[in-house]
Parts: sequence; structure tokens; C-alpha cells
Amino acid sequence: MSFDIEELQIWDERALEFVHKYGLNCYTQEFQICDHNEMIGYMAYSGMPSRYSHWSYGKNYERQKTLYDYGVAGLPYEMVINSDPCVAYLMRDNTLLLQILTIAHVYGHNDFFANNFTFTSGTNAKYTLEMFRNNSERIDKYMHDPSIGIDLVEDALDHAHSLSMQCSRNLAIKKLSQEEQRLRKWGRWYNQLLTGNLRYGQKSIVAQLMETKGVTIRSTAQYTYDNPELETIDYLVKQLLQQQPQMGAILRLHYTSDETIKEKVLQTQLPQRTYFRYVSKAEMWINERFYRLSESR
Repeated sequence: MSFDIEELQIWDERALEFVHKYGLNCYTQEFQICDHNEMIGYMAYSGMPSRYSHWSYGKNYERQKTLYDYGVAGLPYEMVINSDPCVAYLMRDNTLLLQILTIAHVYGHNDFFANNFTFTSGTNAKYTLEMFRNNSERIDKYMHDPSIGIDLVEDALDHAHSLSMQCSRNLAIKKLSQEEQRLRKWGRWYNQLLTGNLRYGQKSIVAQLMETKGVTIRSTAQYTYDNPELETIDYLVKQLLQQQPQMGAILRLHYTSDETIKEKVLQTQLPQRTYFRYVSKAEMWINERFYRLSESR
């Protein structure tokens, strides 16, 4: 090494001064020095110091090592673990100048992890390393259990790995039910009413809501599927479907389908003027009844 640990500690303290100066909110930072073999191992295990045994990690290690040995691929200057304390691996072969730049760079990673909604909403960083260690010990016990064995465990892991990339990475985002998805579609109508695109008068749905309840809808993504007014609209559309099926079907198609207007018109097999006439009549039918319901509340 072209540096010693004391020098790195001095520059780490200097980097921390800038962290506080610019208001970064970081986890406690720890650094570890590793050689190229250790770095390849960390890369194969996604940076985690401990993981359960699986053939895919060995394959990743051999692939990365072969590419490195033949000069096809290099290695990173550092690797950072999203944990609290945050752990960063620094390559032993880095020069002092490169280590200083890398240390400062790591604090940027650290601040991003600590304040990232996707990461913090589904993960407790204090238990990241402990969680992976416990997973490793638990899987190893299953492999050595005579009633289970390595074959069954490996088969289960193979299936789990094949599904892992199909799962949501943000546990705070809830998957909407079909009912909620339909109400979100009606939110498009609701949002268009707010912008005046439907050419309603002063007593439109949104005008009534704003007068009586002070409701303002600014984002259909944030306010739709849990809005009681949208549930009322959905209820009225169902009534329209029962009383006038064609008109109700065209209205639902118009506001809930992601197709273009041209595709919607072709689907109904009606002239475009007739299609919009049905939409306009259905809008008036819903608007009148919604107005009556609002007054009766």
C-alpha cells in the first residue's frame, strides 16, 4: 500500500467536515481495505460479507475472476453496503489520492441510501447485515437437516431466484386491487372535470365538491382509488350500464381504456360523431344524478 491507515483516518475526518458543512444526513460510516480476490468475492455476493450457499454465487465468482485474470474486465475502486453502519470496501491497490476521492464518493452513496424512500420504506438498515447472516445460518441448517437436505433446499432457492426479479422492490407501494384500479381510471374523468375539459357549467361535479366540501384534486395518482366521490361515480356508471347498456359501455370504454380515441371508436363500430354523442349523453346522465346525490347528503 502507498498509504497507511492513519492517513486515511485523517482524510476521512476531512471528508466528514464537508458532509456536515453541506447538510448530508448519513449513517455511521465504516471502511475496510480488501485485495482483488476479496473484492471479487464481495461482488459475487452483492457486497454482503455473509450469504447462504448457492451455486449461482460460485458461478458469478468464477465468471468475474476469469474476466479479471484475462484483463477483460476491471474491478471497482469501492463497494458500499446499504446498512447502518454503512460499510464500504476500499481496494488495497488504490493510490492515496484515489482513496481520498473514493472516501468522499462513499459519503454520497451513504447519504443517498439513508434518505431514499424506496430503501428506507421497506428496509431497516440497522438489521441489514444481521438479516443476511441469519438467512445464511438458517439455510445452512436446512441443508444439514436429514429430513430436508441440500437437494430440496437448492431446488427451492432456484425457484426463488427465478422469481426475485419479478417482485416489487418497493414494499411501501401497494398493488391495487381490480376495484381500486377501476376507481383510479375514473380519476381521469375527475381530473378532467377539474381542468374544465368536459365543458360543464358552474354546477359541475367538481364545482359542487369545492363549494360544499372544499375538495381539490391535484393529482389523480395520489387521490383516486380511496376517494368516496369516485366510488359514487362508479356506482352511477353501474346503474347506467343496467338501464342503458350501450351508453354505459361506451362511457366506461372512453374513460377507462388506455387505447387511442380512434381505437375506441373502431371497437364500438360506430361513426365517430355518434360515439361522442353517446359519451356526452352519458356524462350528462352521470352528472345530473351525482348532483342530486350531493344535494341530498
